[in-house]
Amino acid sequence: MVAALCNLTYLDGDAKQEIRKHLLTCYEKAKTNTTTPQALDDMFTKQFNNHPSVRELVRLVRKDNSSVGDSIRPRDLADIVMVLPRRLDKRIAAQSGAFLVYGLFNPESDETKFNFLFESFDTEELYISPKHKGGIMAELNSIGVNKETLFPSLERTADKIKAGQRV
Repeated sequence: MVAALCNLTYLDGDAKQEIRKHLLTCYEKAKTNTTTPQALDDMFTKQFNNHPSVRELVRLVRKDNSSVGDSIRPRDLADIVMVLPRRLDKRIAAQSGAFLVYGLFNPESDETKFNFLFESFDTEELYISPKHKGGIMAELNSIGVNKETLFPSLERTADKIKAGQRV
């Protein structure tokens, strides 16, 4: 699934738009011609993979990983996946971060016609007042999250020493 999402970047905008439209068309056809959820998924996937841009995406995915099958689950292209990177760089290792890989759709801005893809997606906004920034920064520092650990470098260590903080 991650390979399919990552390889979307190799398709041009027109091909991605074709896939989006094709995905919706296939879903509508499958929904009207099937009665069970399994039959819907089977027909949806079969019809979806019968498109030149989708076949090109499958080819790109298989180029990276030949053990991947010859079809893509269309719902996978709507996912947002967290990927933990290899720790090849001091900064990435220090941040202990992850990356989000987005598919073809944005659940917060895409039209409601794609809602069937986002059945389990929910968002919530949280507002933090600027007056709490100092306290939050102090709490994060107390557990080792600060500029030095997020952006390790000699310059950051020197800044910390100049500020009189413990290194």
